[in-house]
Amino acid sequence: ASFVLIVIVLRLTRAYKKLAYIEMKPNFLNWSGDLPMLEVDEQHPSLHRRERKREHPLSERSPRYDIATLIMRTLVMLNTLFCARLPDHQITMATIRIILACVLLVIGWRCECYFPPMLQGWDYNCLQVGTDAGLVTTYAAALAAVIAGARLDEETLDSWWLTLTPLLALPSFFGGYYLRKKRGTSHDKVAA
Repeated sequence: ASFVLIVIVLRLTRAYKKLAYIEMKPNFLNWSGDLPMLEVDEQHPSLHRRERKREHPLSERSPRYDIATLIMRTLVMLNTLFCARLPDHQITMATIRIILACVLLVIGWRCECYFPPMLQGWDYNCLQVGTDAGLVTTYAAALAAVIAGARLDEETLDSWWLTLTPLLALPSFFGGYYLRKKRGTSHDKVAA
């Protein structure tokens, strides 16, 4: 049942949640008649109506990013469901979670998730990368806590350094935001 739900969400995401672009057939796994949304940078004159448009500040720009994050969220869910039962005190689950968060950070770094800011507003692509960097740091702190809990004594778990480690997510957020801002966007490079 959850597989069917994931397939339906993936299909809707591919068509940018527009039912007019989905051609339903008796076999719901047959997507051959669907019209997928195009990346904004792929300018095809005859297909311009299928590009994503800026409707609000957080309008999604990249269909590839949406599908990649949906796959990553599904993998995180499967990791949580199946690796939690392993006898290694959840070290494997925490390690896989960090790997998936790093992949999500790379995807956010490479894709233009959102449209460029208007009127010198917040750059939501930079905010996304900063949030992903903070997530990697938080997951690293969770891995340190899991390893400390499994391998060390109880006093280590009560130590200040382990308690305050998740606060490193804030400098990671600002670092990710700044580095993404410094990198610029493909829109900035085209305008230059």
